[in-house]
Amino acid sequence: ARQLFRKLAIEYPEYKQMHSSYDYVLKACNAAIHGQKIPDGYGEEALYMGLKMLSEFRNIDNEKH
Repeated sequence: ARQLFRKLAIEYPEYKQMHSSYDYVLKACNAAIHGQKIPDGYGEEALYMGLKMLSEFRNIDNEKH
C-alpha cells in the first residue's frame, strides 16, 4: 500500500503532503486487521482522515473527464 501511495505522489505531486495522513490510516487499519485494540479516538480519527482522502482522490478521476 505504501508503494502505491508513492506512485500516486509521483504522478500527482499535489497529493504528496497526504503521506503522513495516509500512513496514519494505514497503521490504524493494520492494527485493526490484526486484532489489536485501538482507542476510539484513534480509530475515529483514522476513519475521518480516510474518508477525506477518498474524497480528494475522487477528484483525480473527475479532473481527467
